[in-house]
Amino acid sequence: MFLSRIAKTKVPSSTSILEQQAPAFCEISYEINKKLALQKVRYDKQSKDLEKFNIGDSVVIQNKNKWERGRVVRILDATPYVVEDSLERELCRNRIFLRKFTPAQSQTVENSVISQFYCATVLRCLFLQHVLFVLCGPKSKNRADITLVMKIEDGLKFSLH
Repeated sequence: MFLSRIAKTKVPSSTSILEQQAPAFCEISYEINKKLALQKVRYDKQSKDLEKFNIGDSVVIQNKNKWERGRVVRILDATPYVVEDSLERELCRNRIFLRKFTPAQSQTVENSVISQFYCATVLRCLFLQHVLFVLCGPKSKNRADITLVMKIEDGLKFSLH
């Protein structure tokens, strides 16, 4: 019965009903292990392994709610790293509070190529507008004048490249 106690009643009952019927230990441990395995499968679906850092890598460090630049000074064990922040303080941080940071050197090369291309395009457009204005006048919409400008533009393409 309740909490394996014998009921104090005058109602007749069989002794087999009154005996404790707890499941076997092996059944309980099997069910617990089955639930733990299911939890692990569900957790592993969204988890990922974080890449390891080397000494001298540039990182971004999370301090409270702010991110600061720094670099890895030492590696202690599997996850903790000793990092140096911008104020040259040595901090011990777990891997989850560090992110890889790539310095701006690689980005400046990319930006300079884009800016050179942009400047060349803008100069070409300004030159064509000037040619159109000189040849056709300010209010001309003549197709022959526009085709002449297009031919000039094609000639520029060959001379620029």
